[in-house]
Amino acid sequence: MLNRLVLLPSARLVPPEMRPDFGPIPSGMVPVDSRPALHRIAEPYAAKGFSVAVAVHAGAPRVRDYMLAHSELNTQCADVGETSFIGETVARALHQLPPPAAWSSSSPTP
Repeated sequence: MLNRLVLLPSARLVPPEMRPDFGPIPSGMVPVDSRPALHRIAEPYAAKGFSVAVAVHAGAPRVRDYMLAHSELNTQCADVGETSFIGETVARALHQLPPPAAWSSSSPTP
């Protein structure tokens, strides 16, 4: 059995040097060819049957609202709060998601 979950961390705002171009937006909302980066990353995985989880911060409802509005991306969001490093973000997100058996599939990897 293979896990069919993709976890995308997006709990931080873009760094200060990018804010003149994008403003204080979550990093996953940076536009790539007219769509947020998170959309561009999640889309091919969702199309192959993966569940997509996005680690967000409650202070960034824009990510949650966008991802949930696009049901074709098969997305769930996990509010990880403020985190200090990527490992903490991933651990908090995985703790909030359903158990791994809910993400499994016997399908081969894409």
